[in-house]
Amino acid sequence: MKVLERIIVGALALGSITAGALVSPAQAATATTRTPPQVTVKDVGDPLLFGEARVSVAVRCFDGDVLQRLAVAVTQGEVTGTGVVESGIVCDGARRVVPVVVSNDELNFVPGSVTVRAQLTVVDPETGSPLPPTSSTASVFLRPQVVVKVATGPVRLNSKGNAVVRASIKCRTPWFADDFAVTVDQNGGRIAGRADLDEWQCDGVFHEYTFTVAPNRPFVNGGVRLTASADVLDPGSYDPAFSTGVITNRQAVR
Repeated sequence: MKVLERIIVGALALGSITAGALVSPAQAATATTRTPPQVTVKDVGDPLLFGEARVSVAVRCFDGDVLQRLAVAVTQGEVTGTGVVESGIVCDGARRVVPVVVSNDELNFVPGSVTVRAQLTVVDPETGSPLPPTSSTASVFLRPQVVVKVATGPVRLNSKGNAVVRASIKCRTPWFADDFAVTVDQNGGRIAGRADLDEWQCDGVFHEYTFTVAPNRPFVNGGVRLTASADVLDPGSYDPAFSTGVITNRQAVR
């Protein structure tokens, strides 16, 4: 009789183990098989009006997870700042590019390279617990809002001794064009002149203009120094926003 009892108990135990073996992996798969979120830092950004940096981060999350936070840290030398996004990202598998504005209370971000680290954390809607965060770090170039260039080659002098200079400008939206000027000086500044242009557009494309610079007395063949500079305004307040300039040495020829 005791032998029979042992056989029955053993069979029940084996059935219990077998059932557990069949159920537990499925339950475990349901609990743990979730697509991890994705985050990628885009390689270009922008300095903004009051010294902030705007960078873009591509994110994807899945399975109806819930955004906890997207934290973005930007470093440029001694300038550091962090921006946080806590809403507006839906975890439906779609890839979204999220702009994030980062500022520093004392120092300004400027055009040039910055290091950006983005960390994305989502919450499992079933357990309410945060999933392991995912992160991405990249070097990002903050694009200048206005750029000027002077055409290569010698500077031509006309019959009056004026310097004819070709210079280009590119200004990005939404800024408002203000002043674009070319200054030419020769003989240590003893001969100098300036020409201004106040009608140009900010559309993100280079536009070339010809400046005829009339000096205080005629330029002569030889070395000259060219300075091209430009300013743009805030389109709302018309306050100065960004400025730029380039200085180069050229030969003046008739």
